[in-house]
Amino acid sequence: MTSFTRMSLQALTDRKLRSSLTITMVLIGVALIIAVQGMSAGAVNYMEEQFAALGPNLLIASPGSTEINDYMIENIRTYDGVKEVIPFLQGNARISNSVKDKDTIIMGVDLTKLGFAFPKFSLYQGDYIQPNDKYSIALGYDLADIDEETPFSNIGQTLKVSVQRIFPNKKPQTIKKFFAVKAIINEVGTVGFLPFDDIGFISLKAAESLFDRNNYDGFCLLYTSPSPRDLSTSRM
Repeated sequence: MTSFTRMSLQALTDRKLRSSLTITMVLIGVALIIAVQGMSAGAVNYMEEQFAALGPNLLIASPGSTEINDYMIENIRTYDGVKEVIPFLQGNARISNSVKDKDTIIMGVDLTKLGFAFPKFSLYQGDYIQPNDKYSIALGYDLADIDEETPFSNIGQTLKVSVQRIFPNKKPQTIKKFFAVKAIINEVGTVGFLPFDDIGFISLKAAESLFDRNNYDGFCLLYTSPSPRDLSTSRM
């Protein structure tokens, strides 16, 4: 054993370049394995957080070119196993207080039901906007800048929301409406494709008026159990 060790040390000293390259490759290999394991663990944790933020029996449908209207929503509500259907429509907008503008997404949805689909969804301040309220807005946590020394908005403050409407053969028109801040949403993060903390929420009726639209961009479908999922999806 002693002679073998002596020969090994002699070989290392005789071939310094090869030895240093070998040691470097081994170290790099170990570092890569540790890095990949760390990334895998981080990805698993992220996915677990995403699924935990969703309701257990939830399908978010955004059909694209398919027209989603009240008739379709009411029809889906009659399917066996469907607990609730929460339609939504959304669009890009600019929201302004007296000194600052922010580009954001405005979503029209029934806030009183959104917590059923997203268990982490709750109010930090204020009250839920009722479905018939056309003049109130709820701000995501980051949109409100609630942690800043001077928040973007507080409860009761009036904000201006501007959107561009496109008309055939005409120049785009900027439509401006004013909303009173009724609620600040607790920090949620991004769930699925929805960056909750950066969204302004209004009622569906207010969104239909703001965007001049009667059709929806999608809906959240809640089941009483996982089993009706295939049936409802196939019927849609």
